[in-house]
Amino acid sequence: MRCSSGAVFEAGLVVGADGVHSLVRQWVTGGDEPVYSGTSGFRGLVPADLLPRLPDPGALQFWIGPGAHLLHYPIDGGRLINFLAVIDTPRRWTAPAWMEAAPDGAHLEAFAGWHPAVTEMLSAVPQSPRWGLFARRPLARWSRGLAVLLGDAAHAMLPHHGQGANQTIEDAAVLAAELDGADDIPAALCRYAGRRQARTRKIQLMSWAASSALHLPDGLAARRRDAYLACVPQHLAWIHGHDALAPALTRC
Repeated sequence: MRCSSGAVFEAGLVVGADGVHSLVRQWVTGGDEPVYSGTSGFRGLVPADLLPRLPDPGALQFWIGPGAHLLHYPIDGGRLINFLAVIDTPRRWTAPAWMEAAPDGAHLEAFAGWHPAVTEMLSAVPQSPRWGLFARRPLARWSRGLAVLLGDAAHAMLPHHGQGANQTIEDAAVLAAELDGADDIPAALCRYAGRRQARTRKIQLMSWAASSALHLPDGLAARRRDAYLACVPQHLAWIHGHDALAPALTRC
């Protein structure tokens, strides 16, 4: 391993848990480009007592409509509301780290005429930078030699299912289980990837599909989406009820 600091060291295994801009991924795959979703987001933390029009401050809630959506949920014992406002932004993205300053009020334009709780929330705190929302393509392989990928380095996804951190934790648990007592490290890495690839790929693709589904204009497609959302706990039970350490058969 050669570090940017100039340090050089040897390791029996390199775990690339170095995020969406992973350098280990570049070495494993030969390099690939992130994919822009056509949307960008604004984030904020608002004291709950500044939001008198919010119907249920204790809920995790999506407000959805043509070209935009707002997700918010309580933190800090309900004292703060964390939000992510996502709007269609169909243009080339060149900002480093996928973040840039935006004109004042840019986060409000797409929500004109929405419920007053939405605009109240967005106006309650200073406007954040604009974050471009990117994902990575699913990979055919997660390891090369004695280097293996984990978390966003392996399967960076859009945030619309709230699964980025969860899938990283599942990866870590499965990788640890496969390495525990393993004599053949490459075979353990193969089994780890075999147990994780199909699941994370499906969640990646569903999160990508949700990006456009949440922004549909009024009409038949939006009504079908709303019917799906009415039963979303059942539809997503396979995500939230999953036992990552359940016995699995993986051939390597």
